Amino acid sequence: MVDVKTMVFNALQEAFPDIEISDEFPDDFSGITQIQYTEEENKAKDISATGVINSYVRYRIDIWSQRNTSTYAVEADAALFEKVGLIRSGCSDANEPQRKHKIMRYEGIIDERTNRVYAPS
Repeated sequence: MVDVKTMVFNALQEAFPDIEISDEFPDDFSGITQIQYTEEENKAKDISATGVINSYVRYRIDIWSQRNTSTYAVEADAALFEKVGLIRSGCSDANEPQRKHKIMRYEGIIDERTNRVYAPS
């Protein structure tokens, strides 16, 4: 298993230093924008006689805003690709009253020996 959660948090924190970023659902929506990241999957992909070589990971990023979420989505996309190497596998708007909500998913295959991230096949 690979600990990618810290890398995802650090990439988002660097991209959005003034925005609340958490791995928990926001307690309240008083801020203009909040970002939640969730590890949806982290499983062994390739196993050798000496142990796991590659792990598949998938993360969900939720962006809530009183304004347009697209600018934040573009910045999150760049940060997760450039800093972590994760590839966006989906992006959609959720229909929610009084707040904009964008849901994004990212995937990657991580070589546990080198921590290099590859596009999922």
